[in-house]
Amino acid sequence: MKKNILVLLLLFNSPHSFSQKVSIANERMNIFYIGLDNPVSIAADGFATKSLIIKTKNGKLTKYDDGYIFHPDSIGKSEIILYSKLNGKLKEIGRSAFRSKNLPLPVFHIGSIEKIKPKSEIASQEYVRAQLENTDINIKYEIDSFKVCIFSNDTCKYSITENFGNKLNEEIRTKFQELHNLDVVVFKDIYIKQFDGSSAVIEPLIITVKN
Repeated sequence: MKKNILVLLLLFNSPHSFSQKVSIANERMNIFYIGLDNPVSIAADGFATKSLIIKTKNGKLTKYDDGYIFHPDSIGKSEIILYSKLNGKLKEIGRSAFRSKNLPLPVFHIGSIEKIKPKSEIASQEYVRAQLENTDINIKYEIDSFKVCIFSNDTCKYSITENFGNKLNEEIRTKFQELHNLDVVVFKDIYIKQFDGSSAVIEPLIITVKN
């Protein structure tokens, strides 16, 4: 008798024979970034493809050959809800919630990421860059403009030169050739172009020349 009861309990609680597997996965864990293509994989084993209906909250899901792309509308909670249509009625079979947020602002760099550099490294650079840190997202940002301030350790004089774009102009490169030990180079008023076409100002960079 006890053996029969045990078999019945196992049958009614077993997930293998009487349930389908539904998966809604975000390849960037649980975060959607506004302005980016966010890959999503959706699997519903045991359900006919024709019967599946996907709805979203705070965002739009687009189907591609190898999966889906989600674009959130605004910061906050976004949801993807999976339904199965049976006899003209919708039944929810899966739901996943994600955080939608803006990308962090990138960090300005020239050459290595070190804040103390030899003159030879600074003087050899032709380009600057703005890149995201602490993330596996690889994005190239266009830099609109920035200013270079050079503070002379010997004379206490300083100069300010403006640059447009990611490439250093000839005036700045010439001044980098004239740097001395313990001079300070400050990159400030750094404007980058964001994905919606707007501009944003990122944190300045201060470099000390150490020969």
